[in-house]
Amino acid sequence: MTNEARMHSIIYWSAPIRVRVGNGFSETIFGPAAAVDYLKHRWPANHGTHYLTAMRACSEALYRRESPDFARELFVAAAIEGDMLA
Repeated sequence: MTNEARMHSIIYWSAPIRVRVGNGFSETIFGPAAAVDYLKHRWPANHGTHYLTAMRACSEALYRRESPDFARELFVAAAIEGDMLA
């Protein structure tokens, strides 16, 4: 299987994560692909230790080079750091 084919298969976390930007509605993140998209386009600040490690781990999980649930843990830490956990 090529790297591209591996990346495009859907990967889910063992449990979804609910996040919220500011006072907006909460949204559910089901896996690393949605997490990467959220980190790139919706995150209030693209810096911070947990933000950077979550971005790296979630990106790696897309290529199955990192455990999806390890990436999930780091995404939760980034959500806490950014005060975004719903």
